[in-house]
Amino acid sequence: MAIPGGFVTLVGAWTGNKAVIEPGEPRHEGPCDATIAKAMRDEFLEVRYAWSYEGEPQAGLLLLTSDGDEARAVWFDSWHNAGTWMTLSGAVTAAGAVGLRGSYPVEGSPDWGWRVALRAQAAAFEIDMYNVTPEGEEEIGVELRLRRAA
Repeated sequence: MAIPGGFVTLVGAWTGNKAVIEPGEPRHEGPCDATIAKAMRDEFLEVRYAWSYEGEPQAGLLLLTSDGDEARAVWFDSWHNAGTWMTLSGAVTAAGAVGLRGSYPVEGSPDWGWRVALRAQAAAFEIDMYNVTPEGEEEIGVELRLRRAA
């Protein structure tokens, strides 16, 4: 297990914006700060972020690792999946991005999917998260745009 290629360079402090997009609701945007570190004998990348929703402080944690082209993660977020975590799996692309998929229960419905796309550059880090219906239709749910903190 190892941190995916170019993601090792993300270690440090980050700042930016997080948007939550819910169908039929106004887009909620606000500041987001993150700290990225190596964890567990440098086998995982730990992404801790803080944000707020309607004035309430929120926090998230993503632990990311890979084994060659296969990627795995565990994700916690106090607003999106409070009280539990989501396991995700996917792939590291030839371009060095990471694509992950997980699922979550919805009462009275088959499980819904959750797709996460991570893109890393020297001075920018982006995470997009999508809700996926049981029929496979996707809709953006979260946009996280970070840049190195000064």
